[in-house]
Amino acid sequence: METTAHPSWFDRSNFIAVIKIVLWKGLGLDEGNTVGSWQGNSEKVLLGIGGGHYAPRHMDIVIKDGIWVGHLLSGYSLPMEVSPQGNGKSSSDVGGMWKHSIKVSYDATKAAFPGGQVIAHLDQNQQ
Repeated sequence: METTAHPSWFDRSNFIAVIKIVLWKGLGLDEGNTVGSWQGNSEKVLLGIGGGHYAPRHMDIVIKDGIWVGHLLSGYSLPMEVSPQGNGKSSSDVGGMWKHSIKVSYDATKAAFPGGQVIAHLDQNQQ
């Protein structure tokens, strides 16, 4: 969770306090009930790929379909480099860490949501 890179950019301690409360209570760390309970009954879990920093198109799907959120990978976090010998039309022509990032995120989502059905949503529009 990111609230700011530097305190001078975001001086909203009240916002940070609210986020702490939401996480604390949402995870049931106050010995109360958690918000949401993973059952692992083939429920859908989103792996969002591409898009802008706050991933509005991915979140539209989550809200509309009521599915769980696994990982959201913004487009800028998936650098791709076309080799001089390639034309960029096949994945073998495109280098960079993007394949690794997607695979690790997929594997982590599968581990975090055992029994879930991981679905990928590709947002090709960069903001």
